[in-house]
Amino acid sequence: MSNQLATLQKQIAAEIAKQKENIPASGGRINTKGKEFTLPDGEKVKNNVLTAVILDYRFNNTYYKAMWDGTSSNRPDCSATGINQESLKPASDLENPIAPKCDGCPMNEWGSASNGRGGKACQNKVRLALVTPDAESNAPIYTLDLTPTALKSFGAYMDACNKNGILPIGLVTEITFDPSASFPTCRLKAVGQNEKMEEHWNLRERAQHTL
Repeated sequence: MSNQLATLQKQIAAEIAKQKENIPASGGRINTKGKEFTLPDGEKVKNNVLTAVILDYRFNNTYYKAMWDGTSSNRPDCSATGINQESLKPASDLENPIAPKCDGCPMNEWGSASNGRGGKACQNKVRLALVTPDAESNAPIYTLDLTPTALKSFGAYMDACNKNGILPIGLVTEITFDPSASFPTCRLKAVGQNEKMEEHWNLRERAQHTL
């Protein structure tokens, strides 16, 4: 190998290192189809137990006029995202929101679903921004959508956080599926303190952009 080529390879390696630092690895959405946690690259989560740190979360309401098949990438006809569930309102760039705010919207009322099961036409979910407990500062940030049937567990989890004066980011959380449910219903359980909270705190701003 010539000295010129060796020097060039060192320069390329240095630029790659800078690139990794400046452009953090992208994460993506964790799929729960079939009651399996599947990472964006297709890898299945070992033992179907997702152990993670919740960097942040948002309440997310979505409404599709046509029944959503769970896989379509089409934009919902109406949607709202925010940190406070009670004050959610449609995104400002929506051309024809169903109502000015979610509270009182006819599509957000029980019994509005067209399937005759008494549910809501608007899907009330929570989106989590997650990293692995050992994540470094440039780690990928994943998102996981909790379905309406998981909101009771999420509420209990957050109640426990509030009673103990702790944020979810301060915990290592285990996310599993309810074995008694016929469709993907996540359950959350704190399993320990997050020993890397200081480092993970610096990821929160990036996480908020993914939500």
